[in-house]
Amino acid sequence: MLNEDKEEITCSCAQKYQEFDGTCNRLQSPRDGSSFTCLTRLPQQSTLTNFPCWNDERLFQEAKRIVIAEIQMITYNEFLRLVVGPCYYNNFLLRTLQNGFYTAYNPNINPGMINEFTSACFRFGHSTSQSSFIEIQSSGNRTNFKLRNNFFHPFDLYNGQTELLVRGLADQLAQKSDNFIVEDLTNHLYRRRGKMFGLDLMTTNIQRGRDHRIRPFVD
Repeated sequence: MLNEDKEEITCSCAQKYQEFDGTCNRLQSPRDGSSFTCLTRLPQQSTLTNFPCWNDERLFQEAKRIVIAEIQMITYNEFLRLVVGPCYYNNFLLRTLQNGFYTAYNPNINPGMINEFTSACFRFGHSTSQSSFIEIQSSGNRTNFKLRNNFFHPFDLYNGQTELLVRGLADQLAQKSDNFIVEDLTNHLYRRRGKMFGLDLMTTNIQRGRDHRIRPFVD
């Protein structure tokens, strides 16, 4: 989370808001903040409640293990199934176990990823982002907010926005993965409040490919 005093702090890489962990490239929007909060809330509450005698380091490490397991389960059991399709999902044995634990870890396997994937292919998710996000109250009433107006401004999470956003995210579909990106990311990325325009994510993606010397399709 961000520092609760809500004061803007000068960061070495940009005029952004400093996070609890001291970095400056997270919590780009309330959507991200609500997701991160949900992933960490249960492990924190569970370890603090059930193991009050643990010291801070033990609590941190055990909660970290639970968060890693949550992310792995979501990634392999839900996300990859949709991204690669059932054929590749089964052929590459990506499905999760129904019972027991995976015990065939091989430390000799290189977990690295190819440059073309990390620098280009994996950015397909940028086209799935919505330009506005729904908030659903416990009564069922709905409101929404524009992404362009909330970059690095997630302070409403302190006032109960997390629950509203989680309900909205569970109900709102992502956009189709295609060649198009919403204007909030092409003309207003990281736009500071009071300014008319921001950065362009598609331009950044193209430049990243050049920086990493990704070969063009027609080469």
